[in-house]
Amino acid sequence: MGTKMGFESGSVCLIPEFWRPSIFRPWPPPSRELLVQVWSSQPPSSS
Repeated sequence: MGTKMGFESGSVCLIPEFWRPSIFRPWPPPSRELLVQVWSSQPPSSS
């Protein structure tokens, strides 16, 4: 429901864990530009 709001709210601390599974552990957290691209790629499912 308010997922987009949560992301835009600045909950960046939960993004790394939410995006990085055990395999992506060594990888750095996704940058904001990447998140914006993904967000623009898929329409917000607020409905």
